[in-house]
Amino acid sequence: MTRVAVLGAGFQGTCVALELALRGVEVDLYDCNDRCITQAGYANEGKIHLGFVYANDRTFDTAKLMARGALAFGRAVYRWTACDIATIGVSTPFDYVVHRTTMVSTESIAGHFAKVDKFARELMAATGHAYLGINQREPFFRLSPEKLGSLYDADVAAAVFETSERSLNAKQLANILRKRIADEPRVTFTPRSQVTEITRAAVGYEVSCVIDGIPVREMYQQVVNCLWDGKLKLDHSIGLVPERQWLHRLKYGITVLLKRADAAIPSVTILVGSYGDIVRFNDRHFYLSWYPTCLAGLSGDVSPPAWPRMLSGAAP
Repeated sequence: MTRVAVLGAGFQGTCVALELALRGVEVDLYDCNDRCITQAGYANEGKIHLGFVYANDRTFDTAKLMARGALAFGRAVYRWTACDIATIGVSTPFDYVVHRTTMVSTESIAGHFAKVDKFARELMAATGHAYLGINQREPFFRLSPEKLGSLYDADVAAAVFETSERSLNAKQLANILRKRIADEPRVTFTPRSQVTEITRAAVGYEVSCVIDGIPVREMYQQVVNCLWDGKLKLDHSIGLVPERQWLHRLKYGITVLLKRADAAIPSVTILVGSYGDIVRFNDRHFYLSWYPTCLAGLSGDVSPPAWPRMLSGAAP
């Protein structure tokens, strides 16, 4: 029987483990924390990108990758959890605001949006997959100058596009996936485990780790490295080096719960440049992240610095 180690129990590692289990594979899932999905994935805005924000990628490759993933995501989540994705907690649709100081012209952004629209429509027709399983309106349309002026500061916003993109409530999805991992007999989750080394063997790989202070070694046919901390270092140790320069980034997000409901605040992404996002999950629950204020660290080292995971004085 095939036995696989999955290193890192963030969203990626957790979903990889569940997919392998559904295919009959025995999985050992390792993470240094007490639970699955506690770090960057748990704290982010949960946007399921169709590719609109990547207007500065002239190859269009990133937008295509995002659209393919977004259209497959709803069905994948249902396969892993048996939950309809619309019941997990979905944000209001995103407005994309073109800032006056954008790195890309409004005309170029409009052209990119049209290209994303066409690609997504063709992909939906070919696959039968709907974006998040939600009945969609037009994938995007541009606000008239009159409506833009009634909603946004025209001195700041050169144009605004209403889109179909949404975010999922990452915390709710994390809770559902944790339960699935606990209930899945083919997945063994090992918390408080620090993977220290991967070694190629005659058949498969040996994984060395420290579990609750005790050194352990295990053999596997395959290893899937889904770590954030230590990912590149482990890859380098067995000769897997990225073809391009890598970048580690630390960016904080803030979750806000208003005392009073406010239905007037939309979900907004400002592009293209050092701006940010506001995500509205309901009339009281919001997520915010902003450049450069929330960008706290950049590193091109194989192992990034030991950055603090929480803002100083912030509650968990």
